[in-house]
Amino acid sequence: MELKLKYGVDDRPGWVEMILFGLQWLAIGIPSILIAGKVLAGFHFEDAGSQIIYLQKIFFITGLLFFCQVLFGHRLPIITGPATVLLVGILGSGGADINTIYTSIFIGGL
Repeated sequence: MELKLKYGVDDRPGWVEMILFGLQWLAIGIPSILIAGKVLAGFHFEDAGSQIIYLQKIFFITGLLFFCQVLFGHRLPIITGPATVLLVGILGSGGADINTIYTSIFIGGL
């Protein structure tokens, strides 16, 4: 019995499906980023203003990476992929300095 998939590796869904898939990424991404960002901001910053700026930076970087995902995506389902590795790395290094964490992520990404 041969498995028949809706799309091949190089196929692109229609515009309606692309918008729905994008909304799926948004619905999954925003709460995860907001929760993890708020927890991390609480570890690194005392005042609310610095925490908000930190969250804004996280949302900007995430938006930039989502845009890169659209252009040069890994074509993996939403549950797996490189973003999960970054999130686990940040959450797992709670005792380290903020500069050490993000420098390590940057070097690891090269």
